[in-house]
Amino acid sequence: MGHHEPTARHFDGHALKQPSFPLRIGGHLSRLLFALGALLLSLALWLANTWSELSPDEILFHLRASLAGTDTTVIWNYCLFYLSVVLMSFAAVAFCHWRLRRSSLKSFRNAVVATAVAGIALGGGALFKFSSMIDLGAYLSGEDSEGGFIAEQYVNPSSTAIEFPERKRNLIYIYLESMELTFADSGNGGAWNENLIPELCILGHEGDTFNGDSKALSGGYVLPGTAWTMGAMFGQSSGVPLKLPFLGNFIEDEMTDFFPDLVTIGDILEDEGYSQYLMLGSDANFGSRASFYLEHGNYEMYDYVRAKEDGFIDPDYHVFWGMEDQKLFAWAKQLLPELAAKDEPFNLTMLTVDTHFEDGYVCDLCKSEHGDNQYANVMSCSSRQVYDFVRWIQQQDFYENTTIVICGDHTTMDKDFCKEVSKDYPRRTFTTILNSTVSCEDPTAYRTYSTLDLFPTTLASLGAKIDGNRLGLGVNLYAEEPTILEEFGVEDCTSKLQRMSLFLDQFSSSSLSDTMIENTLAECVLMYDDGTLGFGGFLLGDMYLIDPTLIESSRLTYVDDRTKKEIELPMIQWSSDEQYAHHATLDLSHYYLGAHLDLSEDDLPHITATAYVTVKGYDEQVFGTWTQETATTRAEAQKKHEKEYLAEKKAEEEAAAAETESGEGITADTPTN
Repeated sequence: MGHHEPTARHFDGHALKQPSFPLRIGGHLSRLLFALGALLLSLALWLANTWSELSPDEILFHLRASLAGTDTTVIWNYCLFYLSVVLMSFAAVAFCHWRLRRSSLKSFRNAVVATAVAGIALGGGALFKFSSMIDLGAYLSGEDSEGGFIAEQYVNPSSTAIEFPERKRNLIYIYLESMELTFADSGNGGAWNENLIPELCILGHEGDTFNGDSKALSGGYVLPGTAWTMGAMFGQSSGVPLKLPFLGNFIEDEMTDFFPDLVTIGDILEDEGYSQYLMLGSDANFGSRASFYLEHGNYEMYDYVRAKEDGFIDPDYHVFWGMEDQKLFAWAKQLLPELAAKDEPFNLTMLTVDTHFEDGYVCDLCKSEHGDNQYANVMSCSSRQVYDFVRWIQQQDFYENTTIVICGDHTTMDKDFCKEVSKDYPRRTFTTILNSTVSCEDPTAYRTYSTLDLFPTTLASLGAKIDGNRLGLGVNLYAEEPTILEEFGVEDCTSKLQRMSLFLDQFSSSSLSDTMIENTLAECVLMYDDGTLGFGGFLLGDMYLIDPTLIESSRLTYVDDRTKKEIELPMIQWSSDEQYAHHATLDLSHYYLGAHLDLSEDDLPHITATAYVTVKGYDEQVFGTWTQETATTRAEAQKKHEKEYLAEKKAEEEAAAAETESGEGITADTPTN
């Protein structure tokens, strides 16, 4: 009596038990877990098989930067194979569950458990594969904001004397997508049996590659934080790798503040009166390139979108990332005479795209001299196009007062193209400077350098004299000062720059943004010293991430409601060991702010005090308001919090003691069930 038979239904003529509600939910969750694990693993395998090198810096950057104008070919490759495999695997699991659910509850229950375990295993394998691929452990080892390699080696351009000649030279800076010295033959310093880029090698021998008296050309090593296009452009412009904070509010639709307190070559040339332009065959908004170049030098954009707007290409024209390099160079030939006709010097920065991985873009000018090796054919085509473009420039009247810098942005990300290159070969970007105004102090020295060194070197090639010959982490290669690679070694520098940098965080928009400034809090508190009232504040929250040297000024006002008179006082900065020294010297290395007021306790109910702070690059902000009422409320809340914390801690200690007593009551002779 009271016994109920499980719900039954018929399948193939047999009455079957229906799975319980928890089991059905478990089935759904196990399939979801399997799908998630399979998806994560497919993404990890796709990334590993598509990119030769991927770093946390690049991932964090693209999580935040604009992806407008992305070429979708690589994404479709993922969808067509990896995602298809995931969907088919999920469909197979779902079908097995459906069959087992109707034939055997025990088998179905086992399948649910097995599916969940498989999902966890797939997800764990994906995370392990991914973290190993990007060397996450090395990145998270970190460095201190007040020390560390970058902080010790960094030379701030804003505090370095840079003197330009009276007649300023034009600059044409050409970033060659994925172009390596590797693609030359061994006689020219490359690793290929045949020279894929003979025309570029000719330009290399004509210009400065800093190879001394060696017949083999030299090139720039690509260090962590500069191994993708925006990282490369950032590094060659500023002399530091592009690193965003690992933690913090860094995921936005687009970077609107791009390291606002970092001084780059664009900032320097703008101050010297240069008109500046960025020309590329893709959307300048991709990777927040437009944001960077607008903020650092007010560059005018000539990109794929502008080409359509100006009628240079048809509104519906689109190949690869936008338009091919053949059209880019033709567009530059139209623009350059206009720039040269202006009174002010110009800086035209260009970025090619045809040689982007995977396999590049085959344009009308490409040949098949390397058979069915499409990427090799595209590299050779790019070499010819750049050579022809440079020869055209050299025939123009403005060339006499123009320096040309040609540099690969980074080594290629194509997974398979360099698989035959020896691991011992030092892969570097192709680099040369044509028509420089200076010569190497030691013309016989073969320099070991990175692309970061091009920041001060480019300025030097324009005739600028740099005090100390160092900017950022870079060194003027025309001088004899050693580069960081020559001083510390390539391996050591690579290891140190793999880590996240709290020092660079201080320059990034993530540690200094409008939202962060507006949301920063300050506690105005009362302190007594011999009957004298002191208002103080400890900057909390996001302000903790900001370099205190960026605090330009601070002040405190208070209003007495009896007199309605507002009095203003400068804020006094206390050192951490002199919190009650009201008249201590201003010291921006600490976060303690305070102001000294000669008031009595009877005055307190009538006083409203407001703290203001001005951070470099931002308007003055209200960081806190104090009244006796708010101070009392805050103090009561603090006491309540402390009381709850102590009660919770006491309960934990009592529970731990009880558990210890219980454990000690069981001995070897105590019988157990």
